[in-house]
Amino acid sequence: MSATLPLLQLMTGKRARPRKAPLTAPKESVLHIAVANTLRDHALPEWQWTHVPSGELRDMRTAVKLKRMGVRRGWPDFILLPPTGQLHCLELKRQGASLTEEQEAFQLWSIRFGLPHSIADTFDQALAVLSAWGVLRGIGGRAGWALINSVRDRCYDLFTYDEKLRLHNLVCMFKSTRAISPNDRQWLQESADSLRAMGAPAARTVRRRPAWLKRKRAANG
Repeated sequence: MSATLPLLQLMTGKRARPRKAPLTAPKESVLHIAVANTLRDHALPEWQWTHVPSGELRDMRTAVKLKRMGVRRGWPDFILLPPTGQLHCLELKRQGASLTEEQEAFQLWSIRFGLPHSIADTFDQALAVLSAWGVLRGIGGRAGWALINSVRDRCYDLFTYDEKLRLHNLVCMFKSTRAISPNDRQWLQESADSLRAMGAPAARTVRRRPAWLKRKRAANG
């Protein structure tokens, strides 16, 4: 927060409220690269995808040539195809930016003919869309539980309330879906590395009593 006060208000003896420094949203290309890296590392091999670089800055001669070759405005940034062949469109925008007329027209066309079309202006939104479409492969089974327990059994008390809540929701999600998204996998791995660097005790296997045995002992007093 900037502490500089307007000169006019200082001269009149008034105390001005400090103004917040304007926040600059990251460039759209940064989001494009992050999504592309995620698709390269975690996309299922059955899916095909590509990026449509129709919005980059280029000279007039190149723009005219591309237009004559068939490049059209409004198409989404990422086009994805599952084995079923249905087109999936992902449009990425810089935070605060709006769709162009051509992009809005393409979105309406996609909705009209039942094609999945989503817009994201943050990486988390894009990751949620890709996960909902089933593009990304998760980590499941014993490897998933091992990764969760490596964090849960290492000094759980060192977590903040938000981290504990996220871990709890992640465990519940894993029990129902048997998979961990790449974003959660990265967070778990970073948390495990941080706890290991802090000297947290190694994960240990805790033998839990069966639920029926707990109920029986509770009934017998």
